[in-house]
Amino acid sequence: MKGKVLHWHRHIDKQAKSSLTVQNYCDRYQLSCGMFYYWKRKLKESAEPTFAEVQIVDPERYREAIHVRFPSGVELWLDHATEPTILRAIVGC
Repeated sequence: MKGKVLHWHRHIDKQAKSSLTVQNYCDRYQLSCGMFYYWKRKLKESAEPTFAEVQIVDPERYREAIHVRFPSGVELWLDHATEPTILRAIVGC
């Protein structure tokens, strides 16, 4: 799979830097336009960070701990006194 990702990433970058339309680029390199757009969308989605609004659901419980649930399903529980710099390092902000 890594080879396909690299293959399409290179072609998408190369087309963007060229003066060719996607159709002309795909014709020149014998690529499927459908696959080109599929990979362009897929790579863009995987590169964009996803943010979620932070909501304090239970203010009383917040005094005890911070609970972070990532889109992947991973959950993180931290002591309420955790330094913000540590939290940023953990979540990659």
